[in-house]
Amino acid sequence: MTRPIDIQIADKARQLFSDENCFATYAVACARDCRSCKPLSSDAAHRCARGALVKAAFDIAGNRRQAFLDEPPTRALQHATDTRC
Repeated sequence: MTRPIDIQIADKARQLFSDENCFATYAVACARDCRSCKPLSSDAAHRCARGALVKAAFDIAGNRRQAFLDEPPTRALQHATDTRC
């Protein structure tokens, strides 16, 4: 059975922001020189949780429009940060 898309996105996003050195705190994404950038930019070296979810959704869906939908990434983030599971 295939895993639900929101779980796949959460797992991929968790990989992207699991390293504290790659976590952005004041922007959705930042380049290596600390400039703010978009989470799908090739310059993005650091992402916040939402930026990681957007990048993960894009990597999985391969579609820019679907990567920016609010509802699935929000649910995925909720699941990704739930440590009770």
